[in-house]
Amino acid sequence: MDNGAARPHGSGGLLMKYYVDVEGGSSFEIEVDRVGETEFVVNCNGREIEADFLAVDSLGQYAARIGNRSFAPSIDEVDQQNLRITMGRESFIIFATDEREKAALEIADNVPKVETLLAPMPGIVVAVRVEIGDRVEAGQCVVVLEAMKMQNEICAKHGGIVNAVLTSQGQSVSGNDRLVLLSNETEDDE
Repeated sequence: MDNGAARPHGSGGLLMKYYVDVEGGSSFEIEVDRVGETEFVVNCNGREIEADFLAVDSLGQYAARIGNRSFAPSIDEVDQQNLRITMGRESFIIFATDEREKAALEIADNVPKVETLLAPMPGIVVAVRVEIGDRVEAGQCVVVLEAMKMQNEICAKHGGIVNAVLTSQGQSVSGNDRLVLLSNETEDDE
């Protein structure tokens, strides 16, 4: 995530605005105002929260206090804009952009896309729901991955035509393994 969108704020800290989409459909608009070395004021969808956030090591381990609750999240960068957050036994992926990235993505919505669906974590493929040449809609499930005794649907963000299926039912995959490649080109160049 680019911190270039940071701008001075009245408290002398830096105010950063992010747009966050959580795996599963929730979306948030978040403003983060740094008020001390590890202290922040976070405004999430209009709700103001005081927080402390401190890196414990260089491996993605953090100590966080949000309001009156303490957390020990592990944060792994899946790619430039996708983060895997793990707290205890729960893990989820978030897609975060700052104001400049959001504006660029809105402009890019009119540009042809190629989409690579990745395994968000290690697991076993229990179902592949597409074949080469299939048309996939945005949000459509293409692969079901079993990890930590839970079945996770891997869905297309933008949709398109299946160019390649790089996995099969019963296959073990690692986190970030490529599963399916999509493009927005039609089969017959309609």
